[in-house]
Amino acid sequence: MIKKIINLMFGIVGLKLIKTNASGSNPGTLSYISAKETILNARKEGLSVCDYVEKMWNQEGETQKVIDNMEKLGAFKNINPTVCEIGAGTGRYLEKVIDKCNPARYESYETALDWAEWLEKEYNIISQKSDGYSLENTEDKSIDIIHSHGVFV
Repeated sequence: MIKKIINLMFGIVGLKLIKTNASGSNPGTLSYISAKETILNARKEGLSVCDYVEKMWNQEGETQKVIDNMEKLGAFKNINPTVCEIGAGTGRYLEKVIDKCNPARYESYETALDWAEWLEKEYNIISQKSDGYSLENTEDKSIDIIHSHGVFV
């Protein structure tokens, strides 16, 4: 209630009070789950981060359904494709795409810096600097598969 009142007052001058994020995201991005906490909890439960997040959000098997549909549509027909994912987040889809097609190169644009750093180390991908607006660090016509999941929150 207090936040609503403050935002009504701030709104007069075009400002809005928002919760800051703990994930070290670039300015202007929303608050997402912490990489450190999520990875630790997944390990405690003996699950991959993908499986842990699906369990936490009551979405078991949903990521695999998306990957299966991508395969049906021919997304993985190329051998060792170059892949770019917009908003890789926890790596739910990244993990399964890598398993499915063994890409020659995988680029990710993730605004949550803690997740971007972890994905780069964990999966040996290229975490491109993300401004949340462009793919300027990826060369034109260099990607075979570009995908994004759940980035419009």
